[in-house]
Parts: sequence; C-alpha cells; structure tokens
Amino acid sequence: MSRKDRFLCAALVLAAAGFLGVALWGPDGIPEVRRLQGEKADLVRDLAEMGRRERDLVREIRALQAADPRIIERRARADLGMIRKGETLFLLPDADAPSR
Repeated sequence: MSRKDRFLCAALVLAAAGFLGVALWGPDGIPEVRRLQGEKADLVRDLAEMGRRERDLVREIRALQAADPRIIERRARADLGMIRKGETLFLLPDADAPSR
C-alpha cells in the first residue's frame, strides 16, 4: 500500500467518523431523539387521560338523556347550586380568599 493510499484511507476513516459524530450528536442526533421520545410518552399519557375523560362524558350524557333522576339531581346541585326543599345551604368563605 502506497503512502498516497494510506493517506486516502485515513482521510476516509476520519471523514466517516466526523459524519457519524455529527449524525449521532448533532442537532438531530441522540439528544433530540431522547427529547422526542419523552414528548411522545407525555402525549401518549395525555391521550389516555383524554380517552378516559371522553368515556366518562359519554356515560354522563347517556345518563342525562335517559333522564336518570340521580344524575340530574347531582348536576343541578353541582352546577346550579340547587338544594332540596327543607335543606339549608351554608356558604363558607374560601380559605384562600383574602379577608376583608
């Protein structure tokens, strides 16, 4: 192998190592891949939570459409602040609210 061939081989090895380094640790390399994997895991968790929330809402919609009196009463109490005849409503100040 001549000196020129050895030089050319060494230059090719160095160039390949440089390209590999840039590919692995460059802007789209391993750190970016790990960041994207973490982002994907967060999105999968969010999607699962949204799926659970959707199922709960669908179940509640069906109960309201079926005129289930327990569900209607629960919503009337929670959303509208309604009470039954004979009940007494006590409004307590919020613990986090500043006092006057």
